[in-house]
Amino acid sequence: MTDDDDYFDDANVNDTPTYAETLEGRTLTDGWIVENRISNTEYSGGYNSVSYVVRNETDDKRGFLKAYDLEDVLKRAQKEPGFSPIESINKLTAVYMFERDLLDDCKKMDRIIDLIAHGETFLKDGDLSSYVPYIICELAPGGDIRSVLPQLEPGEVEWRLTTLHHVATATAQLHGNDIAHRDIKQANILDTENGRKLGDLGSSTRRGKPEVHDRRFFPGDMRFAAPEVVYGFEHPDWVTRHIPGDLFALGNIACFLFTGLSICKLLMYANLDNAHRPGYYGGEWLGTFEDAKPYLIDSFGKSLAQIEAALPEPKSAFDYRPDLMELIALLSHPLPEERGTVERGGARSLALTKVISKFDLLVKKSRVRVKASA
Repeated sequence: MTDDDDYFDDANVNDTPTYAETLEGRTLTDGWIVENRISNTEYSGGYNSVSYVVRNETDDKRGFLKAYDLEDVLKRAQKEPGFSPIESINKLTAVYMFERDLLDDCKKMDRIIDLIAHGETFLKDGDLSSYVPYIICELAPGGDIRSVLPQLEPGEVEWRLTTLHHVATATAQLHGNDIAHRDIKQANILDTENGRKLGDLGSSTRRGKPEVHDRRFFPGDMRFAAPEVVYGFEHPDWVTRHIPGDLFALGNIACFLFTGLSICKLLMYANLDNAHRPGYYGGEWLGTFEDAKPYLIDSFGKSLAQIEAALPEPKSAFDYRPDLMELIALLSHPLPEERGTVERGGARSLALTKVISKFDLLVKKSRVRVKASA
């Protein structure tokens, strides 16, 4: 198989359920009972995985199980010339071990989803395709943030600002340990009992520790990718290639939380002529990312104006909008070299310390003003 992208896809192309899709009702290692399957549109499974709610028979603790679907990978690979079952097994096992070990290393990061357990099971003796490795993480009772937003009034800003503070903190925790998430999106921000946490590290990359999915140009969800990625530019430096993309995604989350809009679509589709749109968005652009920059900057100005116009009126005397627009502008600039906060001398910093402090201050202001107006 020549294209690594084909190994990793959420949708099972086979009509017959795979072993990983038949875990309901089974008892796994350490007394974990698989209760019910969760659609991958509700939780981000990714990488040929199947998601379930599980319960421990000893203490009734519940968790979120991600089962890696080896059988599906093997069935896909068989359709390709030069099929290598060993290579297929090695790739999926490497993805499983990477996410398992990475989550284990992130246990001290309070804004990253907690790893509870992990294990492996064979569902049929003598059948290698029945091998199902899995990880179990803390269960988010509220699901991801898309489940919560419909319950909020448009002008209720505290929960939204708190979410941005939590996600910015999670992103900074990863970056501080030389990890880039590369797939920050609504489905991967979970509403837990302890606030919002960032989950699904399966697309992440670690500096100096390349993994199998790093062979792909971009393993995350292209719908939320930064312009440099969508236009096919890959900087040779690890920090420059990956960290600004996480900042762009954070800005997109801010845009979505308050307006329901995607800055990705505004920037690279709605406000660009078809001649300047990238191929991913159905455009005809054949030039380089460098040549596209002037058009993206023009589109960015139009996009910011549309976002600002769509921001809901605040419910209290606290007007969050100027500060939020400033943060969106510095996080989601179309040029990666222009993202981040401005330091002394005018240099840009990719550190999120000031962004986190700003979100924290906005949360506190929103609480004070709401109480004052109550």
